[in-house]
Amino acid sequence: MKITTSPTSVQMMDKLNALGAEGFGKMMTRKHFIAIAEILNEHKASFKMIREFVFFLSKENPNFDYLKFQDAAGIEKRMAEDLSKEN
Repeated sequence: MKITTSPTSVQMMDKLNALGAEGFGKMMTRKHFIAIAEILNEHKASFKMIREFVFFLSKENPNFDYLKFQDAAGIEKRMAEDLSKEN
């Protein structure tokens, strides 16, 4: 499956990338990752949006566990929903 990005998600990720770890004043931690995953899940973020966060957050902390994050963000549900929309 090809992952594409929407203009809105690209703009948001550009802003986050511009901040980087220095913008937050410290490295992002597990509590940040949990909060972000909960927000993405609560708002039913698309599969593509969750993956964009995975790519960004994996650069922020070497201990980032992308499998746990994807699960907490509800990626399996979103992937199934996105696939059903395509068919």
